[in-house]
Amino acid sequence: MSDDDTFYIELDRLGEKAVRERLAKRVYGEKKILLVQHWLSEQASNRQEHKDQQVAARESEAIRLSKQANAISISAVVISAIAILCTFILAYQQNKISRDTYELTATPVITMEYSGSDKIFYIFNKGSAPVTIWGHRVHDNPPKQHSKSGLIPVGTNQYMSLSELENEINLAHLAITKSSYNDSLIIPIEVYVTDIKERQYTAKASIYVRSTDRETIDLGITAEGVIAGGWPKDISQKPPGNPEKIFLKVNKNEIQ
Repeated sequence: MSDDDTFYIELDRLGEKAVRERLAKRVYGEKKILLVQHWLSEQASNRQEHKDQQVAARESEAIRLSKQANAISISAVVISAIAILCTFILAYQQNKISRDTYELTATPVITMEYSGSDKIFYIFNKGSAPVTIWGHRVHDNPPKQHSKSGLIPVGTNQYMSLSELENEINLAHLAITKSSYNDSLIIPIEVYVTDIKERQYTAKASIYVRSTDRETIDLGITAEGVIAGGWPKDISQKPPGNPEKIFLKVNKNEIQ
């Protein structure tokens, strides 16, 4: 081992603080001073390298933690999105089940209106599922089977013109006024319908007839609700000529 190596070992034993104190007191000769300065330079270089390594380690750890946080954040977003999607799907399925159940169990909602300018009786479907008209009856007249079924989708209407009902209304009018004359008369009318499960219902209404000298001058109609059944034996779901049941075009497989 050379003298320089032995001297460096001595400096390592003393430590940087003691070496600097001795250097300040001029303990070392000129030859040793060069070795001390070289040793101190190496100490500073080692110290800086250690600091750089610490900084790099901290930056690496920060990057690792950031990536981990991003991964957790992305996972949370994905889980949240899946949860929201599942909530929507569940709500949709529950709503569909409720709607289908309601459509299969609810009584149809039928309203009727009369347009004096058009001379037409409108029959509106304000329920939750299509209905089909098969016939009607005015007062005590014989029930009238329609020649073919009439589909009424939800939110739409079918109509009967005054000319189609005029004879029946006049007969009812005469029957009511046969024994006495009234300025305002009420004539009952029934419309026979089925729902999408072919269950029978009767929609009831009252036709208001205002007349002078037994001449009809004004008409009106008020719906009175729908009851289950109530069909006379003269009305059936197989009209003459066996016309197509239009309402069966609804996807029946989905409701059975």
